[in-house]
Amino acid sequence: REASEFLGSEDQRIKIQKEIRNKKLEIIHLATTEAKKNMFEEKYELAIPAALQALRYSQDVFKKKSLESIPSYLLLGKATTGLKNFKQAEDYLLLAKYALFKSKKQDFKIRYQLHRNLGILYIFKKQYKEALTELSNDIYYSSLSHGPEHICVSGGYFQLGNVFYHLQKYNNTLSAYSHVIRIWNSYFKEKNTDLFDEALQAEAQNMFTKILEIRDELLPEGRKNIELAEVYMAFGQLYYITKKYIESKSNFEQALKRYQLEYSSSNINIIQIKSFLREIELNI
Repeated sequence: REASEFLGSEDQRIKIQKEIRNKKLEIIHLATTEAKKNMFEEKYELAIPAALQALRYSQDVFKKKSLESIPSYLLLGKATTGLKNFKQAEDYLLLAKYALFKSKKQDFKIRYQLHRNLGILYIFKKQYKEALTELSNDIYYSSLSHGPEHICVSGGYFQLGNVFYHLQKYNNTLSAYSHVIRIWNSYFKEKNTDLFDEALQAEAQNMFTKILEIRDELLPEGRKNIELAEVYMAFGQLYYITKKYIESKSNFEQALKRYQLEYSSSNINIIQIKSFLREIELNI
C-alpha cells in the first residue's frame, strides 16, 4: 500500500509540475505578444516590461542561456534602440549573440533576426562598417532560412541600401532597393498572403515610402518613370490586399500614368493595373 501511495503522489507531483510549466509557457507567449504589439505601435517604454517578463519566464522554464531566451533579448534590443538607449540595446543583443553561440544550434531564423537588429543599431550609431557586416550576414542567413527571394529577406536589403545611402554610394543604394521592390512585386503576384500581418504591412509601407523618396531624389529623369511606377505598383498591391481600396486606386493610377509614358498598351504591367482598377471599382 505504501508503494502505491508513493507512486500516486509521484504521478501527482509530475502532473502538477507539467501544469506549472504549461502555465509559464502561456505567460511567455502572452508577454511576448504584448511586447510585440507595443513595439508595432512604437510604445517602446511599454514593450520593455512585457519583454522582461517573457525573458524571466523563459530563463525559468529553459536554461538561462538557452535559444528560447533569444527572442526576448531581441525584443529588448529593439525597444531600447527605439528609445535611443544604444548602450543598453547593444548589451541585450550581445547577450542574445552569446546565448546563440552557447546553444550550438543552427537556427537560421534567429541568426538573421539578430544580425538585422545589430545592423539597425549600428546604423543609428553611425558605425557603418559594422552595420554592413551585420546586414550581409542577415541577408545570408535569411536566405538560408526562407529562400533568397522571400519577403523576409527584403528587410535586410532595405537596411543595406540605407547604409549605402549614408556612405553616399548611391548606385549601391539603388541596387539594394531594387531587390526590395522586385521581391515584393513577385510576392504580390503569387497572391500568397499567409505571412501578411499588421507588422509586416507597416514594414512594407515604411520601406516603399523611403524607396520612393530616395529614387525620386537620385534617379536620372530617363529612369524615373519606370522605377517610380514599380514602387507605386507595389503600394497599389499592398493597399489592395489590405482592402484599402481608395489608397490602392490612387497608387495604381500613379503607376499607370508613368508606365503609359514609357510603354504601349500591350505592356503586361499596364494590363495588370487596368485589371486591378476594374476590380477596385467593384469594391468601392
